Amino acid sequence: MKQGIRPVDKTLLRVIEEGKLTQGELLKLVKNLISSGANPNIKGSSHRTALEIAKEKDYQEIIVILGDANNEANSTLIGAYKSDLIEAIHKGDTEKVKL
Repeated sequence: MKQGIRPVDKTLLRVIEEGKLTQGELLKLVKNLISSGANPNIKGSSHRTALEIAKEKDYQEIIVILGDANNEANSTLIGAYKSDLIEAIHKGDTEKVKL
């Protein structure tokens, strides 16, 4: 089941893409959106992530914040996968281990 883009994710993409805020305002807003759960890996209608857009616009401080958030999101996903894999190994669930 495909999930839609949440409002917090749309806002993150929009504020970076529009570029209407000062660098300081944008920095503060991005920090708040990330701490509110915005996903830096979501792609918008332009098929780019917030990090990709920030790189195109050369928003150096935003790139660092989104890069850190991206790494945390990926670590969480990898950690969850490893936990499921380890559990499957301990249970002898060969079907899950094959995946």
